[in-house]
Amino acid sequence: MHLNAPILLLTILLSQSFLSTLEMSYISLQAGHVGLIDTTYRWKFPIPYILSDSLDLNAKGAVYQAFEMYRLKSCVDFKTLGSISRFKQNFIPKSDQCCSHVGELQTGQVLYLGPGCDHKAVIEHELLHALGFYHTHCCVFFNIIGQYLDFSEMDIVRLNRMYNCSSSLTLLDQSTFENINICGMIQSSTDDADWVHLKSSPGAEDHTHNLGYTMHFDTSTGNAEQSALLESRILYPKWKIQGFPFPADEDKTWKIGHVPMQIGAKFHYAFQGVRGDPGNSEGGIFIDDIRLTETHCPAAVWCIQNFSSILETADYNTVLNSPCFYSPEGYGFGLYFHLASGDNDIVMQWPAVNRQPTIVVMDQDPDIKLRMSSARSLTTDMSTVETNTNTKLIWDNPRNVGTFDPSC
Repeated sequence: MHLNAPILLLTILLSQSFLSTLEMSYISLQAGHVGLIDTTYRWKFPIPYILSDSLDLNAKGAVYQAFEMYRLKSCVDFKTLGSISRFKQNFIPKSDQCCSHVGELQTGQVLYLGPGCDHKAVIEHELLHALGFYHTHCCVFFNIIGQYLDFSEMDIVRLNRMYNCSSSLTLLDQSTFENINICGMIQSSTDDADWVHLKSSPGAEDHTHNLGYTMHFDTSTGNAEQSALLESRILYPKWKIQGFPFPADEDKTWKIGHVPMQIGAKFHYAFQGVRGDPGNSEGGIFIDDIRLTETHCPAAVWCIQNFSSILETADYNTVLNSPCFYSPEGYGFGLYFHLASGDNDIVMQWPAVNRQPTIVVMDQDPDIKLRMSSARSLTTDMSTVETNTNTKLIWDNPRNVGTFDPSC
């Protein structure tokens, strides 16, 4: 393997001469165009890449998050070619920029991630350049590429048109239940009740607070132990890792649930509702905006009710205390991210280093491909904090280095 092959190299280095070349390419862009028309400069998928040895763990994790978004929202794919250590002689002097050539250069190229560029949205932005897109504030549109959120709807439309993407690589299924065919789901013929395709009403809006449709299972009528089964069509996974988020209304507020799965063969999924005592029920169960993706489920979801109202009265000193969550390994934590003492402390490895928590403020667009969520990541390390008596590791056991909080 040699550098003349079309390889995308991810590193954190930049030269001033390279930056000047990029600026000239923006200036020479014909008005009204936001991407390269010449198909010679378009990539073939999957795009081979190498992560620089100089990238820290947090940046590498953010790169993988960006790749996951491309697979979810387009047909763009990437494959790793291992280490870059033997290519270090080709690097150029270090600077503090994030940039990329526009389009495939045919001879291999470098995508530069400087300090402060280790955010998923920034990397998505630079990869859009590498895929053939310019800054649209040079043209007739204003800053479509360049936001610190996930892709905009216009980004996705243009990317999929440029590369003739007809479907997502990792989105298996999604439904808002707005159409009468309820996305091909069927009522089971072996149960004794049904889910109902129900129009929302004022005061009982759907998940996105619109007067759309949901699926409803009434538990206030009928007999105890009656059940209703709503089944999906058959799905064919490719990646063997699935995440299944869906909102459900259990206590007159919408909850977002996630079910992690690992299925390597064709399958279908189902929602089953079972009635308890109808005399003790005030309504039923609602489901809405379901989606099944071949991505990892989040470890925890914090639903803040009436968030818009909170923002109207909040100031810089407003604090919302999250519940205590647990990572898949068993570490207790809270948001804004800090470790918290938990039930598993005695068996956990301390200090908890080289873990990457990611906090996502999730856009509620019912179409997962159009969500412009905001994400920030950090990677735990051996950093310390000075106290009056000694030096403590920040990510050590909270029972030893933390402060007791009676409100928890």
